[in-house]
Amino acid sequence: MLLSDEATSALDPETTDSILALLADINRQLGLTIVLITHDMRVIRQLCDRVAVLNQGRIVEQGRVLDVFLHPQHEVTRSLLAETGLYQEQTRQSRQQRVGVPLIKLTFVGQPALQPVLDKVGREFGLRVNLVNGTLSEIKGTPFGQLVAGVIASTTPLSHLPDIFAREGVQCEVLS
Repeated sequence: MLLSDEATSALDPETTDSILALLADINRQLGLTIVLITHDMRVIRQLCDRVAVLNQGRIVEQGRVLDVFLHPQHEVTRSLLAETGLYQEQTRQSRQQRVGVPLIKLTFVGQPALQPVLDKVGREFGLRVNLVNGTLSEIKGTPFGQLVAGVIASTTPLSHLPDIFAREGVQCEVLS
């Protein structure tokens, strides 16, 4: 086991990338577990399989990086991710009041993040949306995205959208 405490702290981006590549090679070639301590969410996205979020010396959230980043449960995690733009701090109610239409949250992981799923579902089910916010990125080479959209029109009931999107490999949550 290798303990790496802030190995990329205060480094320029090029040096950070070379350190991360070195750690990834060590992990892959030697099969060595690396415990990486960092505040840099980009480092976690690029290198880690699992993450534990600490607050005042206690683990407040842990799990697969994709799960924790896409569905943060603890306020500390949400705060750390908000700094990177991966989590929007607005409440559902404030978004609803601002947009004035029902909202859906779409979570894309893997290949669906690279496909025109929203366009396909929109054409097939008469779904017209207005994007409220979103992000598209990668976690350890796996593309992911989250979009919040206001539903302007739909020929299918909102309650059917989660099943429709699930057939396309996308998680859909009706927020309002």
